[in-house]
Amino acid sequence: MQPLRTCCYLALALSALLSACSGGSSGTATSPPPAQNTALTVLISSTSNDRQSQFTATMANLTLTNQAGHTVNVFSTPQSVEFLHLDGNVAPLLTATVPQDVYVSAAMSISGATYTCVGLDASGGLLSSEYGGSGFTAVVNLAGPIALRGPSSSLVLTLQAAQSAIFASCNTMYTAQGDVAATTAITPTFTLAPAILANAPTSSSNGLATDLAGFIISIDSAASQIGVTSEDGLAWSIRTNATTVFQGAANLAALAVGMPVLLDISVAADGSLAAGRIAVPDANPTTLSTFHGPVAQVGASSPVIYLGPLMVEGQYSSVVSLTTTSTTSGWDFDVGSATYQTSSRLTNLSGLPFTASFNATNIVPGQSVFVSNHQLYFTGANRDPATTITLVPQTIDGTVVGTSSSGGFTIYTVALAAYDVFSSLAVQPGQTTLLQNPTTVFVYADANTQMLNATPVAAGSVLRFNGLVFNDNGTLRMDCSAVLDGVPL
Repeated sequence: MQPLRTCCYLALALSALLSACSGGSSGTATSPPPAQNTALTVLISSTSNDRQSQFTATMANLTLTNQAGHTVNVFSTPQSVEFLHLDGNVAPLLTATVPQDVYVSAAMSISGATYTCVGLDASGGLLSSEYGGSGFTAVVNLAGPIALRGPSSSLVLTLQAAQSAIFASCNTMYTAQGDVAATTAITPTFTLAPAILANAPTSSSNGLATDLAGFIISIDSAASQIGVTSEDGLAWSIRTNATTVFQGAANLAALAVGMPVLLDISVAADGSLAAGRIAVPDANPTTLSTFHGPVAQVGASSPVIYLGPLMVEGQYSSVVSLTTTSTTSGWDFDVGSATYQTSSRLTNLSGLPFTASFNATNIVPGQSVFVSNHQLYFTGANRDPATTITLVPQTIDGTVVGTSSSGGFTIYTVALAAYDVFSSLAVQPGQTTLLQNPTTVFVYADANTQMLNATPVAAGSVLRFNGLVFNDNGTLRMDCSAVLDGVPL
């Protein structure tokens, strides 16, 4: 019987082989399954050592190349972004559809880029100098191959400001042609890395974007959703829910098209956006303009402050022809009747070991503010009146020189570089000298501070700190929301 079983097995095998051959007799080869796509969300960010005050780039395209050398476009519609207001923070750029794959390199063309530094000239006067050009090939560094898998994925594109713009000082940026020098000092340099987006993000490292500024352009009450145009002109569709915190407006029904907003939003894995906080710094949308940037000068003899460089939005940008919503030009404001207020994102101000106040008597150059205005004169004879001036969080880069504690706070003594806006602008003539030591900031961290640094916080460490900076009777103190790795000074 054994030979019979063997014969049966051979017959079955031959039958299977003939069946396979018969199936291919038409001459049609079996095709591999089509490549699956992923919805790729791209976030933008930056790191800076505070040498520059603004870096705007118009990204013409972004491509990814896989292991086989095949290239795909992430986007080919130009995207213009001012990066330095995102130092240590993130913002959603766009969501695109690309094939799931392992990508080993990236490339980007920059059609135009400018950067600005603010300081003092040889006579001690305020100096805001721009350096720019066009037609750049960006450097895009990957730490390793990037695997984009699943129905959705995400990347963060981070400008490395210190490598992108090389100059000795603000004064050296001047040439015989004026304040726009040759383009050779600009090499736009970025890192591109996977972004891990949490279901309930808590920081910039896992999908929480904070204090993003924009204007409401649409409201869908039925869908509990608002449309917002960012300071950069990016369009965001943001949903609200029962946990959204409203400040300056009671609820979604109290919002109106044309209102400015400061937002905390969560970026989901599929690219959708949810509002954790919506703050309205000025509830009157009539003939409204907003200006966002560092205070550059505070007048001693009159209630005037000078801001620059700026992110602008609203009536100003519609009246003045701007290629982007950022400008290196500063702006004078009459602040005699302005309302001073502080961003309410940080909720521990009353528990700080110092009085955290912001008003007409202690505003100083270097502080980052958001200004609203309802009347533009466009002439130096009439200062444009500021309606509201809101102190907003900012990022500083400095060296830790000491550590102490008070109550539930750890206090880091941080030394700033001489070119930092606080250091360089505090001593300019024509204003009241308010700071005793403008090169030092005392940074207050508590249990709510996000420790996002890989470098230990120790004497000699260079770190970045994000938070609200106050002038406490001549001493700079920061209520810190996040600690990040620093950039060499």
